[in-house]
Amino acid sequence: MTQVADNGTIPPVLTLNNDEIKDVRDSAPLTDQQKNMLEEFKLALPDILNPDKEVHDDEGFCDEACLIRYLRATKWHLADSIKRLKSTLDWRRSFQPHKLRASDFAKFGSPGQMYINGFDLDNHPIVHMVLKNAPLKQDDTKIKFMVYSLETCIKIMQPGIEKMCVLIDWRGQSSSNSMGLAGIKETINILGSHYPERLRNFLCVDSAWYLSTFFKLILPLFDPVTREKIVFINSKDKDSGDKDKILTKYIDKKNIISDFGGTSTYEFAPKMYFDMLAELDP
Repeated sequence: MTQVADNGTIPPVLTLNNDEIKDVRDSAPLTDQQKNMLEEFKLALPDILNPDKEVHDDEGFCDEACLIRYLRATKWHLADSIKRLKSTLDWRRSFQPHKLRASDFAKFGSPGQMYINGFDLDNHPIVHMVLKNAPLKQDDTKIKFMVYSLETCIKIMQPGIEKMCVLIDWRGQSSSNSMGLAGIKETINILGSHYPERLRNFLCVDSAWYLSTFFKLILPLFDPVTREKIVFINSKDKDSGDKDKILTKYIDKKNIISDFGGTSTYEFAPKMYFDMLAELDP
């Protein structure tokens, strides 16, 4: 991986040191009944997968862990799992996320509106969304960049880790430049429909007062399990009696920027960041 640049720029943390890796897993061992259902799911794959490996990544995507995530997402209802997986594969064949590359977004992502850096306390990689840096225009590039970031996040997960932490920095947002409801709905649809069981926490830091109304509109779009993962945090309220609303419950101080009470001195450097992501591309 790329090291510290000559000018002293600190690279993003995309790997864990051996002494930081915890013996944690995002899924419990399967029961005998669940194992049988998983085998039934595997038997259904020949009728689902597209055999053209040069164009599509169906086979690579549908590993055993993927099938288990779809079964968990449907509460182990096999027919629903097959239906959802078919829908995702149709989407992937059209969207082609496995063909997205860092070079596709080096210019678009240079403001630092979305980047991966660090891990939470249970080794889940963190996707940072800095909304004040986001372009106002809602277009396909924004969605593709989001999907590429999710795919890259998955690549750097440690064995046994299947989920990611999303940290949204709401500072600098106003009612005139906030993300549009259409963009939020699209993001929710992709995460919920095509990346089931991939979200650990959705940490909303320093959201403005008017956003409470905004979120009342979009929260019904989330399933109940996802709603429980959404946490609103005031970075200035470090002595809150509600420990769930303190950022250090989820992330070590060394991976939290100083503005949020942490000790990280990381500053987004676009060239270094996208050069490092390019090393992860096929």
